[in-house]
Amino acid sequence: MGQNENEEGANLRSITRNLRLAQRMARMGSWELDLTSRDLYWSDETYRIFGYEVGTPVTYGHFKVRVHPDDLEPFEQLNDLAIRGEIQLDIVHRIILEDGSMRWVREQGELEEMDAEGKLRFSGVVVDVTEQHLHEAFLKWEANSLHSIISGASLKELVDQMLGDTREFLPTKRSSVYVVHNEAVLISCLGGECTEFARLATAVARARTSTVSIPWCHYLFEHEGAHFVLVVEPHYEHEPEAIELRLLERFAQILEVGCQKISGEEELRESETVLSIASRVSKLGAWRVDLERRTYWWSDEVRRIHDLGPKDVLPKLESLLDFYHPSDRQRVEAAFVACMGSAEPFEIEVRFVSRLGTIKWVRTIAEARKNTQGQVVELYGAIQDITESKEYQEKLASSEEKFRILSNATNDAIWDWDLTTEAVWWNDGYVRLFGYTLEEGVASWTDHIHEEDRERVVNAIFDAIENGKDTWSDEYRYIHKDGSELIVSDRGFIIRDADGRALRMVGGMSDITRARRAQARLEELATLLDKAQDAIIVRDLDHRVQFWNKSAERLYGWSAEEAEGQRLDRLLFKDPAQFYQAVGETLKNGEWVGELEQETRDGSTVTIEGHWSLVREDDGTPKSILAINTDISEKKRLEKKFLRAQRMETVGTLAGGVAHDLNNMLTPIMMSVTLLKEDEDDESRLRDLSNIEMSAARGAAMVRQLLTFARGADGGHMPVDIGLVAKDVQKIARDTFPKNIDFRFEGPENLWKVQADPTQLHQVLVNLCINARDAMPGGGVLSLSLTHVVLDEVYSDMNPEAAPGPYVHIVVEDTGTGMPPEVLDRMFEPFFTTKEVGQGTGLGLSTVHSIILQHGGFIHVYSEEGKGTKFKVYLPAIASSADSEEVALAQTQLPRGRGELILVVDDEDTIRNVSERTLERFGHRVILAKNGAEAVSLYAQQRNEIALVITDMAMPVMDGPATIVALRSIDPDVKIVGSSGLDANGNVAKAVDAGVKDFVPKPYTAETLLTTIRRVLEG
Repeated sequence: MGQNENEEGANLRSITRNLRLAQRMARMGSWELDLTSRDLYWSDETYRIFGYEVGTPVTYGHFKVRVHPDDLEPFEQLNDLAIRGEIQLDIVHRIILEDGSMRWVREQGELEEMDAEGKLRFSGVVVDVTEQHLHEAFLKWEANSLHSIISGASLKELVDQMLGDTREFLPTKRSSVYVVHNEAVLISCLGGECTEFARLATAVARARTSTVSIPWCHYLFEHEGAHFVLVVEPHYEHEPEAIELRLLERFAQILEVGCQKISGEEELRESETVLSIASRVSKLGAWRVDLERRTYWWSDEVRRIHDLGPKDVLPKLESLLDFYHPSDRQRVEAAFVACMGSAEPFEIEVRFVSRLGTIKWVRTIAEARKNTQGQVVELYGAIQDITESKEYQEKLASSEEKFRILSNATNDAIWDWDLTTEAVWWNDGYVRLFGYTLEEGVASWTDHIHEEDRERVVNAIFDAIENGKDTWSDEYRYIHKDGSELIVSDRGFIIRDADGRALRMVGGMSDITRARRAQARLEELATLLDKAQDAIIVRDLDHRVQFWNKSAERLYGWSAEEAEGQRLDRLLFKDPAQFYQAVGETLKNGEWVGELEQETRDGSTVTIEGHWSLVREDDGTPKSILAINTDISEKKRLEKKFLRAQRMETVGTLAGGVAHDLNNMLTPIMMSVTLLKEDEDDESRLRDLSNIEMSAARGAAMVRQLLTFARGADGGHMPVDIGLVAKDVQKIARDTFPKNIDFRFEGPENLWKVQADPTQLHQVLVNLCINARDAMPGGGVLSLSLTHVVLDEVYSDMNPEAAPGPYVHIVVEDTGTGMPPEVLDRMFEPFFTTKEVGQGTGLGLSTVHSIILQHGGFIHVYSEEGKGTKFKVYLPAIASSADSEEVALAQTQLPRGRGELILVVDDEDTIRNVSERTLERFGHRVILAKNGAEAVSLYAQQRNEIALVITDMAMPVMDGPATIVALRSIDPDVKIVGSSGLDANGNVAKAVDAGVKDFVPKPYTAETLLTTIRRVLEG
């Protein structure tokens, strides 16, 4: 096992070295962009191409600063399309290195498939095509220039045209041709972008003694005592590179020919010049050997090939073979001997060593001429410098070899299709992927495309070839040799000549079967998971969310995009201690089942029942945790309510039994005290008996409270004017409560009556006022207010405890210490008290609650620590005929709408539906939104139609205050009514800060809702 791993590691390192070497030799770099993390990777060659030190951390900005400003926008347009997967990136553009030099590069890239880690990558290659670009640009310029020379343009027209087209192959800032005397005294500027000659004079003078000087001055020729000099000013000062020098010299040669031709040389001279330049351009020289006279003749180009000047002495005939490379000399000699002996012509390509020791490649062609006797008397032919062609062929062969190396370093099936010969080459990846031999692949690869895909794929390929496209890509099914279907991603790059004719097509096929099938399964699974009612979350072992289904969005309020990548222990838990304990059990046992309290986006708390499972790698290593969380908040609330009811019932039964026994004990005591007092004259004993009687009476009163709580009202029910009861309580409060408590009472004279026990109603009001008094040890305001209200179906639908009809509404409010949530949850439990021992029985509020329920009413409590408490009691009023008429009148007089469009925002379906029915019944049009985000979207679309927005304060996804801020950013004048429950005081304060002044308290009646809407609309 260890040996195999070492061998695999060695092979991998070898492949990596070969790949790096191949990239270096081909001037081809690779890059990869992680679209999830935005991390950018460059190969070593990519660093070198862009002029950065290998290993330097790079970002897109490092790349962007190198791109030529004129090329940046078209590159980014194509790059954006490629990143979105709409096209494959293929573009040639310029880059400017730090030293100011300019290069041409070709960028190709494509969007890769999502890997197993869920990462999306955009990768490709960059190739330095500077030399290729310069050669192509020069050839185009050369053709245009020769055409201009032949066409007979004027000298200035010719020079301007030839100089104006050079910037594609020479990095010039400006070019010009000057005519000067020997002393570099300016005669004229013949053409181009002429500048102040004085700063160029020294360089121009030096041009006669050196090939190139700085700025780049190239001596052209002399004509009638005037010297023609080419001046090229590069973008940045530097000695010309090898390719720049070659192009500059060839450029100067052609320019020289054009100038001489048009300067007035005789026609013969012109023809010779054109022939000479053609020879120089093609590097082809002519020669002749007279075998009888033992003499020979060379053209000027042959001299140049041998590195001999016009005045250099020609070598002896016998030494001419010495110019050929020692390794090739014997072959050349044999060819010449055969030609001289039997007149056999030859054409050979061999290496050649010039007078300066430069090794060149030449093509030598020779033929023989015989005399009348049939003897060979003369040899004539040509010699051509083919060094550049050979170097290009070697580079091409090297490039082909690198292509083969790179092809075999990948698992893809790489193909190379010669469109001129129809020959197709495959790498070994074709055998590995599809099982066919290479011969089978070459012979009939299209036959293995699935029959339903074949015509489409073949037509698309030829469409790309015939319509000038540079790339083609597709996904289709391919039949494996064993008959199975594979899904492949195929892409090809079309190589064209200068005329746009397609020569080759190179590409590769990747097997994406597993990825596509896995993607399909994931999409199917994701659909199923999104339909699940439970929140399904996958997180890694660092608690970062990897998957978050739709139900999780609904339960917690965060979208999948917002949640993914977040730490779950920080997102959902104020105190993650229980979370960590559950995680520990999951890691230990492989699963965990239990209950946890979690926090949602709007700050509310939900109780979940979690079923967590540990997900492992193939080797058993823990990878992640799959959590299925069921929202049991409502279930827990109902359980709590049921348990409270059971507890209240149990306590009531117990209290009833205790009260009965206490009554049995207290009755003889109270009766005996009365008898004893009648026969007692001693003042001291009488005081003791009075204390006993008072204590027994207090005990009896407590027993009555217990009986009231346990069995309900024992007294008779009768029509009661609560206003009279309240006035009596007001008198007691003002007489007995501390003077630092400001007691305020408000109530109408004609308050509706209720069917009730007046004593118990008195007890309710007294207990509530005492509770308020005790909450204000430092003083404050205690308010008791009475009014009558009509609760309609709207209110009833929002509050199941309430039946539609007339009610007396009692409000007891204080400005005291308030109650925390944990006290609010238990305040109606019997014997529960927050007072010190001996200062309270814990029966006051439980008795109030019991009496109100027994009278068919209900009670709401709102309290906030430090801000006070408000008790709102509703008792059914006696429904007399007058009351019924008043209710009907109130109903008919409710304000009606005039077709205004109202946007209702609430996360509760019931409230949205009831509000919609009510508003439409009274003349309004309605649109609904279930959260703030949806409301903002709807308002942005219909802001000119929506007259008013009613929004809940506490919602998931986006709460009321956030919704209000968003709406006001769209329309500062939007009219908003807030809707708040008893637990939304914090959000109400935020809404007020955002500029909202109008609220309807939940649950609200149709009258409250419609009246508020009308007031805001008309305000």
